[in-house]
Amino acid sequence: MSLINKQVGSYRLERKLRASRDYKVYQAVHIRSSEKRIIQLAKLDDRLNKKQSRTRIGKYVESIRAINFPHIIPILKYDFAKIKGKNYLYIITPCFKSGSLKERLQIGEKTNPLSQQDADSIMHQAREAVEVFHKLGIAHLNIKLSSFIIETTENSSRPRVLLNDFLLAVLNTERIRKDEVRRKEAITEDQNALKEMEKLLQLQRKLRELEEEKERISSELQEQREEERRRLVLAEEEKERIVRDLQAQKESDTKLLAEATLATSSARGADATPIAPSGGGTSRWTGRWFWALGGLLLLSLLLAGTICLLAGLFFFGKPAWAFGSSSAKVTMMQAAYELTDNYIFTGVTHSISQAKTQSITVPATNLVLIPGKSATGTLTFHNTQNPCTVARVIPTGTVFTD
Repeated sequence: MSLINKQVGSYRLERKLRASRDYKVYQAVHIRSSEKRIIQLAKLDDRLNKKQSRTRIGKYVESIRAINFPHIIPILKYDFAKIKGKNYLYIITPCFKSGSLKERLQIGEKTNPLSQQDADSIMHQAREAVEVFHKLGIAHLNIKLSSFIIETTENSSRPRVLLNDFLLAVLNTERIRKDEVRRKEAITEDQNALKEMEKLLQLQRKLRELEEEKERISSELQEQREEERRRLVLAEEEKERIVRDLQAQKESDTKLLAEATLATSSARGADATPIAPSGGGTSRWTGRWFWALGGLLLLSLLLAGTICLLAGLFFFGKPAWAFGSSSAKVTMMQAAYELTDNYIFTGVTHSISQAKTQSITVPATNLVLIPGKSATGTLTFHNTQNPCTVARVIPTGTVFTD
């Protein structure tokens, strides 16, 4: 059932904020001053609509109003009203621009999450507000994130928390007034609800820390990628520099080679076409005699070497060069020896009857053969008798017995 545009006291209901079966919250405006307020409406059933119950409910509300605790929304006015034939209890409170703690967490989860100090401060204020209710003998029975208004003021560095929706607390307390066990259970339920709310705030803080850690890791990865790009750029620049240096070295080598080739060509041209000195023909004849004497000396050396070679062939057959190297096939034959030994055997000393025979077989000769093995190695010969350093000839098939 909508109550929009209905008049409650001096106020007109213009917008519904939240509602349940028997409890509704509206934003209202004053009929004359246009001042905005929040009105909480609770429908009174048959039991609560009795005179005694309404009197006790009024006392509960008046006690809350008289405390004027800083973490409980102040009560400006309360009264009973009949709307569409139903009896209601209504409470008028100031209109706060700030939303509930639940909305604050949902909106600020990414943009402005709560710090650990903020969460601790919120829980401290919430416990103090609920404790005030318990001292008055009132169990809230509706402790949750949406039951608190959070407001950030310019004069305070911490958010201010205000307990809301206490109209239901008053009605519930009246319902369980005579049940002492249920009242104690209601107090315990409020305390457990505060613990659950604290867990939610801690979870939100951990989520914030995880988000900050994620941002830090993302930033580090971005920095690593930037560093890798910078290194790649430096590597490309170094590669280009090395290529330029190699190209310059290649051009320099090519230039030096061209200059060397030109110098060699010039030298050859000078040898092919010698320029006669200014001293006359005497120097030209001196150069020719020098080359002639050098040629005769070289021819004499060749002739002497040929004579030594022929002498070696004549006297010693096939030569082996002393200062060179040659190969020869050497066959090693291992001698075979027959090994013999003498043995003494003792025969039978007693007589042997015709019915018995006895025999014994012994070796008479022992022959041991040791198989030969192919010999390998190097034979070195030193020639100290023949002149002209000509090696001595070793005839093929020579046997070395030592």
